[in-house]
Amino acid sequence: MKADAPVAAAGVRLPLLQPADDPRLDRVFTIDLRLLGLSPDTQGARLLDVGCGAGRHELAAARLPIRTIACDLGRRDLRDGRFFVGEDGKAGAHFGHVEWVQGTALTLPFAPGSIDAAICSETLEHVVDDMGALRELRRVVRTGGALAVSVPARAVELALWQLSWEVTHTPGGHIRIYHADELLGKLRATGWRPYAVRRRHAFESVYWLLGALGGGGDPPCAPARAWRKATNSPRVRTSRAWDSAERALSRLLPKSVAIYARAV
Repeated sequence: MKADAPVAAAGVRLPLLQPADDPRLDRVFTIDLRLLGLSPDTQGARLLDVGCGAGRHELAAARLPIRTIACDLGRRDLRDGRFFVGEDGKAGAHFGHVEWVQGTALTLPFAPGSIDAAICSETLEHVVDDMGALRELRRVVRTGGALAVSVPARAVELALWQLSWEVTHTPGGHIRIYHADELLGKLRATGWRPYAVRRRHAFESVYWLLGALGGGGDPPCAPARAWRKATNSPRVRTSRAWDSAERALSRLLPKSVAIYARAV
């Protein structure tokens, strides 16, 4: 499970999301599918999500008339993803198809140029050969297709590495801290042309910093739990004012940086 998937990681049942064409981006998501060129009009497009975790982006993708391939190394995450997306689908709002595939970012089981758009969210910081993963994504995404990559934002990640032993000592955890310019350079070097940058999830920055200051551990300290409960409440999650506040704070204290790039 990825660290910035707060609702699924906390074991809270995900609510019915807004329709895929809602102008507001639900705070569960790091990646905006609209910036990948995906919409209710892109029928039949193929979306690949590498390092999908428990399928939070699939909750949005399933509401579009596209084929989504959710790929992760972890069997448990894939199992959880099938459950979460399946439960959401019982509301009858799914128009696309989601396929769940176990695999690694370095050897994707897809033909060259067979994917229209790809997501790699909160994954590269776990991968030893991140350049190899970006090259492999470029191999499978058609020329002109799009990629969205997100990684932990540098400032908060640096603080967490100093405050929390667990961040760097958990098996399979984070092995590097990116500067946005570094990631932009790696994308350009592997056949991608970046066209947009977004900063996301300031409320999650507060949660993780509170947890680290409280000594880390699972469950986290009481202040971190209280913050998570408050910011995941229906009143806050459906409030335009709170959404605007988090967007503004994300310019200063993002948890994640998302870069969108075109295959060239």
